[in-house]
Amino acid sequence: MKPDSYRPLSRRQSWWIAVAAVATASTIVLAMVSKPGGAQGARKAPAGPPACAEGQLSGCVGGKVDVIVPSSPSPSPSSAPGAGASR
Repeated sequence: MKPDSYRPLSRRQSWWIAVAAVATASTIVLAMVSKPGGAQGARKAPAGPPACAEGQLSGCVGGKVDVIVPSSPSPSPSSAPGAGASR
């Protein structure tokens, strides 16, 4: 069996390998350093209800909300469970 003969790389092949290695390394470093999604401008807050003015109680952010459902009356002591049960 004849051993494979070693043929060294030409200067041109070595140059292309070096360029590919530098490009790959710089791409990896830039991907790790840069923010995901790229640079983004400042975001504006969505338009919503205005903040409350002095003395305003409703129709604004931080205002008072009227009660929609009134609370149920508390049970009287005689209708409480276990009250009046005889042994």
